[in-house]
Amino acid sequence: MKTTELLSDYELERGKPLPNTLAKRSDAPLLCVEIQSFSQSPEEMIEKVARYFAFGVKYCWVVVPSLQAVLVYDQPSHY
Repeated sequence: MKTTELLSDYELERGKPLPNTLAKRSDAPLLCVEIQSFSQSPEEMIEKVARYFAFGVKYCWVVVPSLQAVLVYDQPSHY
């Protein structure tokens, strides 16, 4: 069984929040939430979203504090 070390700022699995720990997962959560820091470029965030979807995540939210926005992805390049 393949595992990954992708960690989102928040994960949701079956309606329960999961602690953001360094545990490795072999299954994808339903939702990942990423909060963009000022040091992260938009390209970095797009890359992370693509990696989450490749792992099997169904939805990914990207919080962009500088724009006071939340981008809700249901596909790697669609929000």
